[in-house]
Amino acid sequence: SIIVGSYNNSSGTFEAPVPGIYVFSVTMHSLNHDSTHHAIYKNSQQITTIYLHGGELSTSDSTSQTVVLLLDRGDTVAVHHIESDHGAYGGGHSLFSGFLLLEYESEVEIIG
Repeated sequence: SIIVGSYNNSSGTFEAPVPGIYVFSVTMHSLNHDSTHHAIYKNSQQITTIYLHGGELSTSDSTSQTVVLLLDRGDTVAVHHIESDHGAYGGGHSLFSGFLLLEYESEVEIIG
């Protein structure tokens, strides 16, 4: 569950209030025939690229991605637009959500 105060609605950034394994999902919807790139970032590191390709005949595109991230307290996760010329629909058409899957108290050893 999202803990109150962990998501900044103004900047679109989630800040982990506790260390743990978090799940984030992003759904993006392109503006009409525009193609665009967005990305999921953990702190300042790009984790994924989200590509939307709008059609020639004023059709739009949508895509979704889900990532599972190991976060320390204070780590941030956000979706950034990595092109300045095209955008995506907001207002419920494009979404960013996440939740804490497993909280941990000390360092977790990742195997595999």
